[in-house]
Amino acid sequence: MSRVSRGKEATVNEVGLLPTEDSVLAPAWVPWSERVRPEDQAAADAAMNLQAQHTAAHEAEHSEDESDGGAAATELLADEAASEDAAADAPEEDSAE
Repeated sequence: MSRVSRGKEATVNEVGLLPTEDSVLAPAWVPWSERVRPEDQAAADAAMNLQAQHTAAHEAEHSEDESDGGAAATELLADEAASEDAAADAPEEDSAE
């Protein structure tokens, strides 16, 4: 146990701790290629497939937005041109009355 000088609380000083036979030790190191089980690989494959589906759906949605946006922009330009032509053909009103 240790305590900071003039401190009120004591704490465990881990520097002074030593492992015993009952201590929990890490298991022996095993290479990654031996740790991976078939079910781990199946889960990784399923995650990759899900990600690929999500990406494909997002790209398809994005391409639809672009194709619709082009048609909408063309319509907007045609409407603006028609309204400008109509304004030019209309007789001017005399505002001096």
